[in-house]
Amino acid sequence: MQTIISQKKEKVNFLFPSDLNQKASAVAKELGFTYSDLVRKALTDFLERIEKEKINREIAQAAKFFYETEKYTAEEWKFTETSVK
Repeated sequence: MQTIISQKKEKVNFLFPSDLNQKASAVAKELGFTYSDLVRKALTDFLERIEKEKINREIAQAAKFFYETEKYTAEEWKFTETSVK
């Protein structure tokens, strides 16, 4: 995976509320980032978090499906075991 710095960049324009723009500028300066680097980092982190949340939801859905399947199977076997006796 390429780092943000080494990737080809495209120029884009955004309109931010004035207070958000001022806060971002101040934080970028405090951290020694350019404004663009700060926005790229923030957007990258946000998108990674969204992707992880999506994966976690999918894992939870799969776990619930397998739990329900195992629960159903156990119930079915319970009747089978009692009928054999």
